[in-house]
Amino acid sequence: MRTVVWFDSATEQERSCLGGKSISLGEMISAGLPVPPGFSVTTQAFRLALDGSASMPAIGERLAGLDPADPADVSARAAVVREIITGWPVPLAVEAEIRASYQRLCELTATSDVPVAVRSSATTEDSPDASFAGEHDAAAGRACSPTARSVTAPNSATASSRRRCAWPCRRWCGPRRPALRSR
Repeated sequence: MRTVVWFDSATEQERSCLGGKSISLGEMISAGLPVPPGFSVTTQAFRLALDGSASMPAIGERLAGLDPADPADVSARAAVVREIITGWPVPLAVEAEIRASYQRLCELTATSDVPVAVRSSATTEDSPDASFAGEHDAAAGRACSPTARSVTAPNSATASSRRRCAWPCRRWCGPRRPALRSR
């Protein structure tokens, strides 16, 4: 499975690892509509970071006994889980692929440090069964130059799915797959 997918090569079969927005951008490009070049980091990159982190036991401990009806409890635990996730190292192969893709984007746009938006979304946040868009963080104007550590922005975006306001959606709407799980 790929960890980076360019909008113009995104396929419907990759919806579960990209989400609808990336797929829609690919469809718009295929239809000849003007869409700036760009790429998405897939859920596979998240899984590789998760697998390399060995943090599932720590996350499980933090979530044991969570009371979804207690906003203060949810907020406190969500903050701890977010901190754990943002501390994950980005696997070297994923970092290299993101940097190479960013370099290609700079070349395609003839810009040495093209600003990009880094955002996270649940791959099923806008589906026939549920809609909880806008629950995740976004960061605009990021650059991934060789000296920039903003290549870790995908961790921050992923961690945003652990915001307090996203937890009730998970509980009531029920994700199709647990967002944090070991294989």
